[in-house]
Amino acid sequence: MKKFWLLLTVLLITSCSRIVSTDYELIDSGVIETVDYDAVSVSIVSDKDSVCRSWFPKKAFDGLSLLGLGYTDSLKVGDKCFVYDKGDEPLISKVSIQDAKAINEALCRHYWNELLSLQRLIILVVLAFVVMALVLFTPDNYGYTLIRVMLLFAATAFAVLGMAPNRKLEKVGDGVLTEISGKRFVIDNKTVYYSYPKDVFKKEALSVGEKVQIYRYGRSSSGVRENIFISKCVFDDVTLAKDQIYPEVLVKTWGLYWAMLLVVGFLLALFRIFYRRRKNSENEA
Repeated sequence: MKKFWLLLTVLLITSCSRIVSTDYELIDSGVIETVDYDAVSVSIVSDKDSVCRSWFPKKAFDGLSLLGLGYTDSLKVGDKCFVYDKGDEPLISKVSIQDAKAINEALCRHYWNELLSLQRLIILVVLAFVVMALVLFTPDNYGYTLIRVMLLFAATAFAVLGMAPNRKLEKVGDGVLTEISGKRFVIDNKTVYYSYPKDVFKKEALSVGEKVQIYRYGRSSSGVRENIFISKCVFDDVTLAKDQIYPEVLVKTWGLYWAMLLVVGFLLALFRIFYRRRKNSENEA
């Protein structure tokens, strides 16, 4: 039974590759006109020249929807799709890999900028010192051991949830950029947003007169931090809704915080050793 669960875990991990780590070349894109599920043929009207071309993938499913042992999303007439070169066969998906990578890279940079800000970093370091001091300097008995374990998990949960791992990027509007004043942006001479001076997805400065999209990352009404991003990028709606494209905030924060705990624990352990040796030396004297 253990071997079965181990095999299933390996299959799940290997069958669900990260979309943002794929490297398929985009061949074509367009809207599906016909799908033949028996012959596994998909006809797509190209965005480039309006010509209808037939493609023959292995399965009539979204090639980037593989989860575990099966695909979770089938291809249907009317779907907007992207055709990628997978080597021996075309891969057809509703997800734009280019958009997914742009979103992931920008939000990863945003994550590290937030996490490594002085205020947040000080909180994490102080939290790590307090936790490890209590872990290392409390008596060794069952009650205190249980408290240590609970404290470790509670502090880790606090560190992780503080980075709001469930935030999603969503489009909330668009328009012409009519005024820029520092971080204050006016859209269509009426709507004011406060955002970053640059387009975080293109890493370029924004200019008055440009057509822009407004994206919201998180919702302040639900108690989660909200960021507004103004960008010239028009992202695909299906790609925006895909969970896989977002940075693994939970994993990243957990790993970094526990690495911090190990470093702090090592330093405190050294301090305790030297302190005890010095105290013993004073007693012997």
